[in-house]
Amino acid sequence: MPIAGPLMELCREILMDTEPLGNERLTLFSIPLGANGRDGRRKTFRDTNMWCSAMLPSPDKFVATGIKCAFFEPDGELIPISHPLYWTTSIELYISARRYWESTIAEVIDPILLTSVEHWNKLDQDRKVSLMRRFGTALCGELIPADRILVPSFPQDKRLDINQPAVEGVMIESQQNFHVVIDHEGKWPLVRILCVLQGTNWRPIF
Repeated sequence: MPIAGPLMELCREILMDTEPLGNERLTLFSIPLGANGRDGRRKTFRDTNMWCSAMLPSPDKFVATGIKCAFFEPDGELIPISHPLYWTTSIELYISARRYWESTIAEVIDPILLTSVEHWNKLDQDRKVSLMRRFGTALCGELIPADRILVPSFPQDKRLDINQPAVEGVMIESQQNFHVVIDHEGKWPLVRILCVLQGTNWRPIF
């Protein structure tokens, strides 16, 4: 019999999924690797890093600390922030049956996607900070910044408990259902959306 419980490790990681918009509301993170996506094409690591449908593989857990999105043309060209899709499309994050996040896509875009990488590198520091504050933290609704989906999920006196990671965010438990819902006008069915959940993977070391 083991003489001690498993050690835990925290790894910076992302959960990623991409699909064509289609003409109706879209649910992301529900079609895993190897299955056929909405366009009938088999999903590979270019499309997702989900091994299971709408849940993490056991015994992994994930502390989500941010959410980012971008739209792409069918040929892979990045669609700029000026496109109406960013301002007319909503995003919702659900864990089990509870909604943890709701906003327009424009409010969760990564600032570097507002321009090309070359142009971004030429911006002075004040301009970069201004863009990061506008699109990286200042959100409406419950005034939750984009890099902290929730206020701390774990009470301060529990942070040192072996069962609670010392990071801020919302915990997706092992094999707990979660998904992201994209609601749009249906005018651009072939446009692809990329959604990234930023955070920390919390897993045991046996």
